[in-house]
Amino acid sequence: MHRSRSTRSSDALDKLFRWGDHVCHFFRSAEDLGEILVPYFKSGLERDEFCIWVTGRPYGKDRAVSGLRAAMSDFDKRSAAGQIQIFDHEEWTPSTPCSAQPSRSSVG
Repeated sequence: MHRSRSTRSSDALDKLFRWGDHVCHFFRSAEDLGEILVPYFKSGLERDEFCIWVTGRPYGKDRAVSGLRAAMSDFDKRSAAGQIQIFDHEEWTPSTPCSAQPSRSSVG
């Protein structure tokens, strides 16, 4: 099996992937997930993108909120504006209604 230990920052991910690309991430622990997913969503929020995160074991909704709150001083403001919605896998289905994308002025 091929293993890669990348030291690239999440900012470099923009150069590696194009819109619509799909990625698979293998992990061993919740910490592994947090190291990838928190910077991924933080980057999207900083670019004023609308984000939906459906969480599951071992990195649940409360941990996702806590991780983003620690990574971004304005996370609560962005969340309240509807820029990101975080669902536990048990509460989300493809037909779950999501907020409309906020205007850029409502988040900045």
